[in-house]
Amino acid sequence: MPASPDVAHRLPMAIMIDDNRVARPQSGFSSASIVYQAPVDGGEDRYMLIFQEGTASDIGPVRSARPYFVYWATEYKALYGHFGGDNKSLYVVLPALSKSVYNQDDLSGGSCPYHRIATRAAPHNAYTNSAALINCLPHMGYPSTYQGLPVRPFQDDLPASQRTRLRLHHGPLPHRNRGLPIPSRHRFLSPLCRREAAGRSRQQAAGDGAERHRHVPGALDRPRPTGGLSLPMSALARPSSSEKARRSSARGRRRRTPPSRASTTRRATRYRSFEARSSSKACRSGRP
Repeated sequence: MPASPDVAHRLPMAIMIDDNRVARPQSGFSSASIVYQAPVDGGEDRYMLIFQEGTASDIGPVRSARPYFVYWATEYKALYGHFGGDNKSLYVVLPALSKSVYNQDDLSGGSCPYHRIATRAAPHNAYTNSAALINCLPHMGYPSTYQGLPVRPFQDDLPASQRTRLRLHHGPLPHRNRGLPIPSRHRFLSPLCRREAAGRSRQQAAGDGAERHRHVPGALDRPRPTGGLSLPMSALARPSSSEKARRSSARGRRRRTPPSRASTTRRATRYRSFEARSSSKACRSGRP
């Protein structure tokens, strides 16, 4: 609601308000034009009420300043009412912004508009009102009128029929490979693994029932013994000195004999086969 011309010229007044549990209910919220709320130390919140066209018979409990509240008060070049503050607010921010805010600190010579009530314990019993704040402006040498700063225009919401409608997509975006979606868990895989995942998706979509891997019978297909250890006692005995010498000479001959081309080819084939199996296993497990 726009303010009438006879009160729109008033100097804005920004007052710090306590939000401690013992300070509730607070006074002055219904008459404030703008309300700021922000967390402070100790796990509590604090409010800053901006008054201009509205007046309140009781405002409080008034509490200490914080730097970010001082910055917000400078947007209106307002009277900043508070009870002390932290070191940064009192000795850094407020002196640096003395030309952009009017400081009304009860603990630094600005106690004119404040009083304490007997129904609450300190520090939650400091109060003021709009009339006292306005009357104390000349005593501090502060102006009582607005200093011609840009105003903030407020506008009512449009009817529901005139508002812009937005369509929001919920869930992961579709990732496609040759027209088939890739499961979300394969989204961050390498291109090789992604192609393999897409191939598995095509097989599942076609429903052909083809086997993914050809089964090669090997050592794992042999029957395993169901009982305990079935080895001859000779295998458990320690080798004799002659047996040790024979094994050592056999190992030496194997080291001295250069590998043939056929054995080298078999080793390379086994390595490539192991590398392919490892890549396929990593792709199936979802790792990139």
